[in-house]
Amino acid sequence: MQLLMNDNLLFESNTRHKMVAKKRTIPVQLDAMVYKLEKLFATQFPDNYTIDFRNYVVKSFSLESLMEIISVVESKLKKGIRKNFLFYSEFILVMTDNLTVSITEYVIYYYKRKYGVNIYIVYGKVYQDNFECGLNDYDMKVKNSFFIGEAGRGFIRDSFLLNWFLETSDISEEDFYCKNKDTHRLKLIIGNGPWDASIAISECSDFLENANVHKKAVDAVCDVIGELAPNAVEHGNSNCILDLCYERSISLEGRELTDISIIIYNFSEKLLWTDLHKKIFVNYNDIVYKRERIDKIRKAWIYHKNHFSKSYGEKDFYNLMAFQKISGRCGDRNDGGLGINTLIQNVQKYSTDDYCYVLSGNGALLMDRDITNLDSEDYVAFNKEKKFVDKIPDDNAVMQTKFYMPGVAYNLTFYFEEIK
Repeated sequence: MQLLMNDNLLFESNTRHKMVAKKRTIPVQLDAMVYKLEKLFATQFPDNYTIDFRNYVVKSFSLESLMEIISVVESKLKKGIRKNFLFYSEFILVMTDNLTVSITEYVIYYYKRKYGVNIYIVYGKVYQDNFECGLNDYDMKVKNSFFIGEAGRGFIRDSFLLNWFLETSDISEEDFYCKNKDTHRLKLIIGNGPWDASIAISECSDFLENANVHKKAVDAVCDVIGELAPNAVEHGNSNCILDLCYERSISLEGRELTDISIIIYNFSEKLLWTDLHKKIFVNYNDIVYKRERIDKIRKAWIYHKNHFSKSYGEKDFYNLMAFQKISGRCGDRNDGGLGINTLIQNVQKYSTDDYCYVLSGNGALLMDRDITNLDSEDYVAFNKEKKFVDKIPDDNAVMQTKFYMPGVAYNLTFYFEEIK
């Protein structure tokens, strides 16, 4: 069973043997190997948040948390152990973002379909030899241990994870692809067929007709999809998942909003910057077109590498290169390259707020509207001063994670005021 090409890279890249060596099964009477989740992170809510979590603590489940699960399961599978696995937390879990939801779903579905192994993530507590698990509370907006009450959580609300209890043993194709009645999610796999991308974009446009936002905003969202999904397929020599969602919500200020979230990811040995790096630093003498822009990037490299640190390094700069309007496609070309920044700004014209980032390898760039405006020469600096060559990105623009994304992943969420 294979959904995405090269999905072995996801599991090979995120298995940490040292992490597994420290893990011990919890001796309880269940038909599953039980482990306590350790890689959870503190989370904060606004001061005026109205939900009372009583004596419970809320912690974030991130892609680094997913690494812990992958590491344990892979180590057992390599030893020929094919049992169900239960990972429990003594905290209410909130997914850090929609990309985390989508890739977690992929991992759990993958293990079920390929190995017949069930992976459960639950709230639980151990009392001597007894183990109590599961937490559902309407007032706290918690279902199957996951917090679902915050705006921008549409992916988890329509996820099979909310109904993936110990009593359930199968994940249908309808569950994985969110095809159940009244869903607000659309999940597709896009390949490299001549019409695959066009068909997918058409489906997205039809799907978003039900979102109560301006048609021009929907068209701008579809333009983003139409650029990023085919690029992921072409540059990664792979297929990709497109995961789309819309939901209504009320802001803390009382405004009625609709958020549209786009997740796109592929698995590939090629990262966001792989082909571009070859063009700029390896095959430089063979390039004629865009030579002036390439020279500017090489000049920026000289400055930036003298300011590398633990929080901003060589590969972060390479990610930055991918936004500078140079094509990574093979050969000497005069076309523009990745137009993601311009396309996202076209959506931002209609949105009141957004949260967007791209993740490749261990590094991510936050595409905040305040730091991604073009400078006078059409470079994207990722700093408020709009200086690409002689200033590194702002601290909040560069994010690093121990989770390794083989290929490219986009997490894009936009908030729109509803049409009256």
